[in-house]
Amino acid sequence: MYTALRRGRVLVNGAIDLASASPTGNMRVFEGTGVGTFQLTNHTDALRAYFEIGKEIETYSSSEELIEKIIYYLDHEDEREAIAKRGQERCL
Repeated sequence: MYTALRRGRVLVNGAIDLASASPTGNMRVFEGTGVGTFQLTNHTDALRAYFEIGKEIETYSSSEELIEKIIYYLDHEDEREAIAKRGQERCL
């Protein structure tokens, strides 16, 4: 699973209803950043306790915003990889 996560250019993560009560949403936040993958996850304010949004991980609040950010970060490889690297450093 970790190899598959690492191979992706953008990891899209969305928490199910059960996970929405958790401050981070779900464990994928840590699995994805831990292996060094750029991650787009659903926005929660509590996520700021673990990561700096926009610098170590990226979030979305709607499906429209998710699509916009996927397109943007696929077109901006250096920025995407820098966020993934900082996210991994924070996670580890």
